[in-house]
Amino acid sequence: SVNIPIKGKVEHFPMLPACEYDGSQAPGTKCWDEDEDDPQGAFNHAEVMAAIEKTEDWMRSHPNIGFTGSYIQFLKIVNMLMMTPEGQEPNLKYFHVPNDKFIAANMDVYGDVDDPEWVPNANEIVTGFNGLLEANTNAGDLDSFVAKSWNEGVIMGFVNTMDPVKTHQTVKDIQQFFIDNKDEPGFDLVTWGFKSGDVITMPEAGVCSIESVNE
Repeated sequence: SVNIPIKGKVEHFPMLPACEYDGSQAPGTKCWDEDEDDPQGAFNHAEVMAAIEKTEDWMRSHPNIGFTGSYIQFLKIVNMLMMTPEGQEPNLKYFHVPNDKFIAANMDVYGDVDDPEWVPNANEIVTGFNGLLEANTNAGDLDSFVAKSWNEGVIMGFVNTMDPVKTHQTVKDIQQFFIDNKDEPGFDLVTWGFKSGDVITMPEAGVCSIESVNE
């Protein structure tokens, strides 16, 4: 299998603690107010979602990678169901992440006929769809693909060859894909995969570094 963890970078998604209004929070402490502030987490950002979509589409086109899965598939289904005009069958045309570029190309369904100048906020659409999914799925359905914080997730895939040379080349191809796209919208807002020196928690081994895992 090939699994690519994704985590929002602190400088873009600081993930502040929830504000407390009972006097227990020290004055001047930065916090997040769910009623006043934008939703936290990289998975509430449309360009990050579009970057994950692009990555997964590329993985599915790779000759040595078979099935893949991620939270993006849920989001794309909701977008398709919500944006297909009423009375029509679900249209795969809308099986996409609603980022700025996609919205601009489909203002016939995203726009407002009474206000032709209005353009919807892509992040607000993504956040709204996330809320729909959270409210209308069973407990645990999304946990394999996205954390409850909405700041971490994973793309899961399966390498369809046992050939060690092809498997190694597949890893190199994935690494090169991220190098080629590092400056594309959304890609620079999150960390993709693990790097040498990262500390992770594994169910069997507890907290360990990537070096010790490799050993």
